[in-house]
Amino acid sequence: MRRTSEVEKFIPEMQEVLARVMEVDVDDVSIKATTTEKLGFTGREEGISAYATVLIEKRLKEDKNESEVFCGDSGVQPSG
Repeated sequence: MRRTSEVEKFIPEMQEVLARVMEVDVDDVSIKATTTEKLGFTGREEGISAYATVLIEKRLKEDKNESEVFCGDSGVQPSG
């Protein structure tokens, strides 16, 4: 993690890029910035780290009674 103020100025652009790639509304993309309170290598500013959390919904197809894994507007069919 970098200092929060260094990252915050890039958040709107990152949201726009991610929303475009995932084909979702920019309001559906949330990015948070935080610090590590000087703990570990990131706190000592020896490196940076990033974490991602993604919500994937399972929805029923409208034309069939089958389910699909849904991530943004790009339905990914589960295997098996």
